[in-house]
Amino acid sequence: MLHYFKKSLLLFICLPALFSLRAQEQAGSFSPIASVELSITNSETSVLIFPHPIKSVDRGSRDILTKTVKDVSNVLKVKAATENFQPTNLHVFTGDGKVYAFALKYNPTPSNLTLDLSKSQTYQANTTPVRFTADRSNDAVIDQSLETIAELKPLRSGPRSAKKGNAQLTMRGAYLRKGVLFFQFTLTNKAGIPYHIDFIRAYIRDKKKTRRASVTEQEVQPLFTKVTNDATAVPSQPVTIVLAFDQFTIADGKYLAIEAFEKNGDRVLSCKLKGAHLLKVKKLEPAVASSSFPD
Repeated sequence: MLHYFKKSLLLFICLPALFSLRAQEQAGSFSPIASVELSITNSETSVLIFPHPIKSVDRGSRDILTKTVKDVSNVLKVKAATENFQPTNLHVFTGDGKVYAFALKYNPTPSNLTLDLSKSQTYQANTTPVRFTADRSNDAVIDQSLETIAELKPLRSGPRSAKKGNAQLTMRGAYLRKGVLFFQFTLTNKAGIPYHIDFIRAYIRDKKKTRRASVTEQEVQPLFTKVTNDATAVPSQPVTIVLAFDQFTIADGKYLAIEAFEKNGDRVLSCKLKGAHLLKVKKLEPAVASSSFPD
């Protein structure tokens, strides 16, 4: 009798929630995502290419193996751990605030092992926007901000790097948008040989060096880098460089070094930014960046 009473009480408590859930479904409050069917096997690897970097992967079963590709942020490898596994699901969250849903099933001979989701309207239609924490802008917003800042007029004319073979790197502006720091630079070259940028690095270093003390150096990885003019600087065509970093500050006894390395050359350009340069930033408002920017 007591057991029957407990079950009845539980049903009485849950009924309002069930009716509310049903009412919301009928009213269209929910937008279910249609999962895309994906056949995989344990003898071959399937490769999924997403339009933006992968932030998180959720497997519905241990029978599914997933792995991101080193140095390639938007590619996911998927494989079955066993033969004839029970159908399950896979969710992939990307940096543009989207979630991709897949219904996985076993097939010893999948018809397609490589899927480029960035070019498929079918897959794009089955994604839904998600909201990351408010710590910083998502990758889609950062990418659009890079494009906008690259076109902005310079706010300043320094600091500058030392000239190396008539090439020089100059800071033109610093901006802030939702937890992301953007630095705008110009690379000019007055030499007859074009300057081809191989790569760009950023380090936080100590200002003072002593003979006995070890040198403290910390590399800071940019979130994104944009380089105009095909990374080639000729006298009549300067290069604009925009770097995006997670928001940070540096102490008075340190500086931020932005270094541009020349491809097949020795003209390494190093521009030193003090802590004050990082603090004197211009806030990049959504209206300034783009009217279509999500918050």
